[in-house]
Amino acid sequence: MDGAEQNVFLRRRDITHFWRRNRHHNFTFMSDGAPCHRARRTIRWLEDRRIPILDWPAYSSDINIIENVWGSMVHKIYEGNKSYVNVAQLKKAIVAA
Repeated sequence: MDGAEQNVFLRRRDITHFWRRNRHHNFTFMSDGAPCHRARRTIRWLEDRRIPILDWPAYSSDINIIENVWGSMVHKIYEGNKSYVNVAQLKKAIVAA
């Protein structure tokens, strides 16, 4: 995904409408630092709509909570070198985690 595709995604998700309805809740737009999220075109699109952007240090998985969640889930799902023979088994393990 590039910056142009990210802008289409943001418009499709109606971020602007959400922001206008919830501006008084002090929300900040957060992304994971992927190149399409940092593209000048994407940043400009958000700034033009006065949507505040959370600045993340590059490659900040240590402070990006969801990355830690995924790591914990993977550890639990594959604990003891467990493997799965089909998607149904893996899905069951994910839900159990």
